[in-house]
Amino acid sequence: MIKNRLGLKIWISFTLIIILIYILMAFMNINSIRNFFTEEVYKALEDAQNYVINNDINMHDMMMGNQIRGFQNIRNVQHVIIDNYGNISSYKMMGNRNLEYNKFFYKIWDKIQKDNYSNFGYLNNENNKIYYKISRIKEGYLISFTPDTYKKELEFSLFRRLLIGALISSIIVFFISYILSRYLTVPILKLEKTVSKISKRQWEEEVKVKRNDEIGDLANSIELLRKRLIENDDSQQKSLQYISHELKTPLMVIRSYTQSIRDGIFPKGNLQNTLNVIDEEMDIMEKRVRDLIYYSKLDFISKNQKEKSIYNISKIAFEVSKRFENMNENIKWIFEAKDINFLTNEEQIIVLFENIYENQIRYTKTFIKTLIDEDKDNIFIIVENDGEKIKEENETFLFDAFYKGNKGKFGLGLSLVYRIVKLYGGTISIYNSYNGVKYDIKIKK
Repeated sequence: MIKNRLGLKIWISFTLIIILIYILMAFMNINSIRNFFTEEVYKALEDAQNYVINNDINMHDMMMGNQIRGFQNIRNVQHVIIDNYGNISSYKMMGNRNLEYNKFFYKIWDKIQKDNYSNFGYLNNENNKIYYKISRIKEGYLISFTPDTYKKELEFSLFRRLLIGALISSIIVFFISYILSRYLTVPILKLEKTVSKISKRQWEEEVKVKRNDEIGDLANSIELLRKRLIENDDSQQKSLQYISHELKTPLMVIRSYTQSIRDGIFPKGNLQNTLNVIDEEMDIMEKRVRDLIYYSKLDFISKNQKEKSIYNISKIAFEVSKRFENMNENIKWIFEAKDINFLTNEEQIIVLFENIYENQIRYTKTFIKTLIDEDKDNIFIIVENDGEKIKEENETFLFDAFYKGNKGKFGLGLSLVYRIVKLYGGTISIYNSYNGVKYDIKIKK
């Protein structure tokens, strides 16, 4: 299939516009141009006749043919005198054109006899027009006339120049449209190739189109798309790595323990303790799968918010913390919070605190402290522990999905926390404090 290239369309459009402009100009001005040349012919007749009269040319000499050649050279205007009886005085000076003008003179005399003539006019004579001017003189009538050959020559000369101008303009427009089409289409073709590569997952090459116009904006959007696709691809790879890592260990433990039970061996001393280990590993798997599913559906939740109700955010946080207290009896839990009612989705807030406390208990040494406060527009949540401080090189990756922590653990916890906070138009920062590490969260009411 032959493609209608943009550059060709631009060239054709410009050419058609120029042609259309010239056609419109021709139609709009052709009558004006012809009227102008007609007026020029009448002016030439008047000037030539005034020359004859004002220079007091001897009419007898003129009638005899003397000096007539000089008069005929005045802008192609010729002169004859018709006396009061209709005789053409300088008739013999017409040479071979006597017969051609004979009818014209008789028509003029006929108009004069009928007193039906104007000073200026034209008559159709044979295959052309003859323009004339009549003036009354003592010898009779001075007729100055010229065929329309002069007018046609002027018109032809002008239209020839217009045609040449149109051709030159068309050539100039052709080159301008070619340059413009190249300016517009070259980067578009480049973007087309880039998008084609991206569709084939060949997105290593950066989009480089430096322009401050709509094409530049399009290039920037494609570059942003390329980066997002790379990020998504990387996220998918990490997701697979996370799934294989987090599910492999508990599956191996469960398989090993169930095989031992079949063989009559109890790794934990008795059947109940061994089954408890299997139960714990299944809980770990369930938590990992639940986090992964919840992480995957957060994009949908952000666009299709679930119904919200009024909940006490401090109460939710306290209840979640109580579930974690039994995991390590050596950790002291400090909880200071106002009773704050908040229009929210309960599941999201539970997931928020579950992942905060899971991360806290993993790294803390002796305590976890929670502070919850509010002002007119925001809710403030501060959670602090005395665990190992965050390394500077890890600070920028804390909220990345599937980030591998200091203890070699993969997880979605902080990424889930970050995305839930963003759902509420809030902010979160994690930084080293005097005692250890502090989480600082602000959520809009």
